[in-house]
Amino acid sequence: RNREERKVFKGKEKQSLSVNRWGRRPEIVDLVDDDDEPKDVIDLVESDDETGDDNDSNDDTECSDGGESDGEDVASENEVPLEHRERFLSFKETIEAFEEEKGLTLEDIEKGRSIRNANCRMKPSDSRQQADAPYGRLKTDGVDILLRKHLEVSPDDIFLDIGHGIGTIVLQAAFMVGCESRGIEVVQSRNAIGLELSRHFATSRKGNYNMGKVELRHGQMEAENHWDFQTGDSRQVVKAFCNNFNGRLSKRVKNTLKTDEVMELEQFIAGLFAKMPPGSKLATLYPLSSLPGTFDEISAVRRKHNLPEVENSSFYEKARGTIGKAQEIVSWSEGTGNTQDIEVYVYTRVKEPKFVCCNKECDLAQQGTLLPAYREIEVWGRCKRLVINTCNCKYTPRFLRRRGKSS
Repeated sequence: RNREERKVFKGKEKQSLSVNRWGRRPEIVDLVDDDDEPKDVIDLVESDDETGDDNDSNDDTECSDGGESDGEDVASENEVPLEHRERFLSFKETIEAFEEEKGLTLEDIEKGRSIRNANCRMKPSDSRQQADAPYGRLKTDGVDILLRKHLEVSPDDIFLDIGHGIGTIVLQAAFMVGCESRGIEVVQSRNAIGLELSRHFATSRKGNYNMGKVELRHGQMEAENHWDFQTGDSRQVVKAFCNNFNGRLSKRVKNTLKTDEVMELEQFIAGLFAKMPPGSKLATLYPLSSLPGTFDEISAVRRKHNLPEVENSSFYEKARGTIGKAQEIVSWSEGTGNTQDIEVYVYTRVKEPKFVCCNKECDLAQQGTLLPAYREIEVWGRCKRLVINTCNCKYTPRFLRRRGKSS
């Protein structure tokens, strides 16, 4: 479709798909083929969702073979190769074809209460502060910048989206780069739409481009049966993304861990990052305060306390950048006039997953003992969780206590 035709289609679509005060739409559209899933958009948008069980080995998954793609100009026509812009246009056209086939735009689907507000109806066994996390999506232009400039995803990498929503970022990585692309999502209705969108890309994508394998799982990212899925193996680097905008994951405390410790979801994500192979990267939209510090940060604190310098005292490096203006890059600021830059924090795994304590009163710190960067904890006496490790002295350097948007 040329641009004029797409504009006409979009205009008619928005007029015909009016949403009443209850979020209902006049059309009934089959979005999921499986018998045990909701059959239409009203079911998916308004039914009560279930989250993944802790050790559910029968999570919903979808695999498809697909490919590379690049795109329409995102930053400037001089910076992005023509082939990339053409592939990017093909990706957008495939999304539009899906919308036309279903009679709904992705934005319309996301307005439904089972997509946008599903966090408000999480199981008691899930996060107490889950409802504080509003639904939002990084838009295609922002994803393009993230994949190319910050994560530098290559066809040999595994791309991972922790909390994949309706799956568009996972599909864009597979389509644009040709890499294996994975996602995990705790809300079933979001995962179900992602699976249907994945099937559409597998059979009806635009352009003659190869597409990487896509796998979308429904489940809790911290569950043991998902560890390897998210961390890969020593032979393949993982390039991961997690939308923790405004520190939402550091506010969601797991309230059912029957241990002496209280854990935040961010600590599970940091633990997964520590377990990834060297060379892997994790991009977030808010700093991870639970990580122990980079080599430079730890070395500076140890020098201040007259502690001996330790080689390989940390396992990661970090960088900070931007991906564009909020109103153009993220769905939750669309139409608001918000021109603030959306910042991205990129953590890169280097060396062995170990770190050293900085507490001048700690014997382990004085001895320069290297500690494992992650550890396993037992939950309910029957399953395990992978979390970022801390020294037994529980010391937290001041630079970590104050870590925030200024980091």
